[in-house]
Amino acid sequence: MGWQQGGVNRSCGDRNGLKVENINTKSSFNFDNLKLAKATKIKSLLVAQASDAITIVPGTQRTIIQTLNSEIGITIDVIEGDIQVKSTRISEEQLIKKGERYAYPQNTISTLDLDAINQKTEVKDFLNPANWSPPNVPSNIAKEIADQLNVIQPPTLENTADSTFIKTILSKHNYYRSIHHSPDLLIDKQLNAQAQAWAERIASSGELEHSNQDQRSGSGENLFVSYTTENAIAPDTLANSTMQNWYEKEVSQYKYDSPGFSQSTGHFTQVVWKSTIQLGCGTAKGTKTLGDQTYNAFYVVCNYAPAGNVLSQFLTNVLKP
Repeated sequence: MGWQQGGVNRSCGDRNGLKVENINTKSSFNFDNLKLAKATKIKSLLVAQASDAITIVPGTQRTIIQTLNSEIGITIDVIEGDIQVKSTRISEEQLIKKGERYAYPQNTISTLDLDAINQKTEVKDFLNPANWSPPNVPSNIAKEIADQLNVIQPPTLENTADSTFIKTILSKHNYYRSIHHSPDLLIDKQLNAQAQAWAERIASSGELEHSNQDQRSGSGENLFVSYTTENAIAPDTLANSTMQNWYEKEVSQYKYDSPGFSQSTGHFTQVVWKSTIQLGCGTAKGTKTLGDQTYNAFYVVCNYAPAGNVLSQFLTNVLKP
């Protein structure tokens, strides 16, 4: 599978990965284990040579393709963007658009089921920004790739935080912030996607653990999980339960006469942190076995920019009501 925005690079793809050549620096990507042997920052329009007989030229927009080799030829699925296909055997160029599959040497174009494609494990792993972080990928290119994948990552129907949840959790944040003389937060789409990616990661692992600074681009982070035997939780109920845990259970424990960070009040202080101006949240559903009982687990991740809970800045950012 190959992805690129923008240049003059060549690549040869096979089932195991994508080999990229950029002037005099070579990189070998293996997407099975997401290890990168040697890398360089890739900038301009990608020209990918999928076989000896066919050349794929992505358009000017972000482009994601998946190539599949078989005994009868090669198929190219366009998941995002569009491509021009050139062949040494077929004189006429073919324009393949998002949601279309090109088959070679048959030289045919068919329509894809993008919803089904986007649910494939290899596609979800490839598009998950959380997988594009050190040490899997060198830090000099990890952030750029993750940031751009955050923008184009296709939503999953079960896990995507819907508009009701986002509206409710934003409203609750801003209500509590007003009590502490902090300005309203604004939703940031990139932070939403970043939080969504991490929510899906921890829902899959079953472990409520923070991402590292590189994975969340230096933003702040609050986490919450609700265990239940119910198959679903209403979005506004999940948002309200989250904020009750982050604010109402912690606010009374904060000592304004001795400002600083504490594990028992860290969610609260990030929620009301005056210098924070942007918010992004995501939710995902997993399962968790506790004792002899298996529960449905609903995870919530919120990211904040600029990050709160900065040492020596509590006095000016966490104000008394």
